[in-house]
Amino acid sequence: MSNKCVLPLTAVIAIVATGAGACTAPERPWLPTDPNDMREFVDLLQGDYERYWTDVEGYIRCLDAERARVFEEARDVSNEYGRFLDQTRTERERRASQ
Repeated sequence: MSNKCVLPLTAVIAIVATGAGACTAPERPWLPTDPNDMREFVDLLQGDYERYWTDVEGYIRCLDAERARVFEEARDVSNEYGRFLDQTRTERERRASQ
């Protein structure tokens, strides 16, 4: 892989590291500040937190899958770009020799 391919690949890695993609982070559950409200809504709040952790697991799996997909795509694009550079270098060399 040529050095010119490294920059686009690095940019893709940076995008993946920030969590860009089709994955949507779960909303943080709301917790009342009043202890009386906490006691009154204990079942509802526990359900919200359990759902949150389940959603977090799904979100992390989604990020892992998206990361793997983008790395594979970036590898393909990098190889494609390398072929492009090789082809255009050959064309420039051919023109220069005429």
